[in-house]
Amino acid sequence: MALSWNEIKNRAIHFSKELEDESDKNKSSVQLLDKAVDRCYTSKRFKSDKERMEFLFGFYEGYINETN
Repeated sequence: MALSWNEIKNRAIHFSKELEDESDKNKSSVQLLDKAVDRCYTSKRFKSDKERMEFLFGFYEGYINETN
């Protein structure tokens, strides 16, 4: 069963909040991964996780609209 857009967004937000609770050691790994993902999609630096999520979901929404 396909997930709705809101369900995907809610899961991503929940996941992001869980990551905030990780230890400092894991945070540096997460930050490194964030940078790698960011570089795949844009050269701009995001000010926050919220801004990153909005950009990536906007990108995904555009992709979905193109394929339908």
